[in-house]
Amino acid sequence: MPKDTTTAQIAVDARDLTRALRFAMQSITRKTTIPILSCNLFRFADDKLTIIGTDLDIECEASCEAESELIEEARFVMDGRQLLAFAQMAAGRLHIGVGKDEITIAADEAVMTLRNLLPPEDWPTWFAGKGEPVAMTVGEADMRRALHRVKFCISTEETRYYLNGVHWCAHPETKALRLVTTDGHRMAIYDLDQSFGAKPFILPKKTAEILYRALRKDGNGDVAMIVAENGLKAVIETPAGVIRSKMIDGNYPDYTRVLLQAEAKIACTVGEAMIRRLMVVSGKFARAVAFRPEEKRVTCRDPYGNEIAIPMQFTGEPIKSFGFNGGYLIDHCRAAGGAIRISGSGHGDPFRILSDDPRALWVQMPMLV
Repeated sequence: MPKDTTTAQIAVDARDLTRALRFAMQSITRKTTIPILSCNLFRFADDKLTIIGTDLDIECEASCEAESELIEEARFVMDGRQLLAFAQMAAGRLHIGVGKDEITIAADEAVMTLRNLLPPEDWPTWFAGKGEPVAMTVGEADMRRALHRVKFCISTEETRYYLNGVHWCAHPETKALRLVTTDGHRMAIYDLDQSFGAKPFILPKKTAEILYRALRKDGNGDVAMIVAENGLKAVIETPAGVIRSKMIDGNYPDYTRVLLQAEAKIACTVGEAMIRRLMVVSGKFARAVAFRPEEKRVTCRDPYGNEIAIPMQFTGEPIKSFGFNGGYLIDHCRAAGGAIRISGSGHGDPFRILSDDPRALWVQMPMLV
């Protein structure tokens, strides 16, 4: 018989392990030239199995209850994707056997043996930022709502890398926490009640997406954030797990200059269903939705002259026709969770977009129509 090299047996619930693995694997990049970064670090201690994944910029950590009668502590590295696939098909508890040269995972009658192991000593260490950190706490539901309102405006243009994230700053007057995103064509602003005493920082798009997925819409937990004094690193504790992330090292543009605009001359209310109906005739290169106050209607036309028109009620004084990217308007409606109210002073100025949420404000540049 082959020699049994197993030195530790760890028992864990399959559903709890699946939940923790899914969270910890979010930071892992599939294409990497460093083999250990495609794996997860597993650490067993104090009747808890902690799973960590990293891409050197973002680190995700989640834990689940576990037990072992043979050991008190253990550390090992393995491919989390294989374990996740195995755990998803298991019912009840999994038994992980940790040996010197192999790891065995047993569930029901199936046993998986992994031998291509990497030493846990090679796992990269996370270093906290320098200086005295600043801590803040935001409600889980409030944080999720704020990210939902602003994340769609994050830029993906690499040349202006400082726009590739969420700008956390203080409200100019109240000094409360404010989130700002922009891609140069549109901008989203959301204000929270939480006071903000840290140095402004830019949370990367990937980190913002991981944080958003970790929060529940009706959650009653808290999101605790510890930000380094220089604003370049942060540790975010959520009910689902811990996120450690580097920040974008750059200066965010002065977004307040866009808010200084002339008094609105005209306003109207639109919904997602109406915009989608208008865009039935739009093609790949024709996505402009034209608002025509003088004709009291809104239209969409393709390059061949085909057009859809819907009557529209405008309030205020008639101005020249103006237009918006229909896809952008749909994004605004989805972020608002319903109809939006558009107001502005003219074609050359940015238009403001409001919803039923008084904490949210969006700014959209018009198009030539």
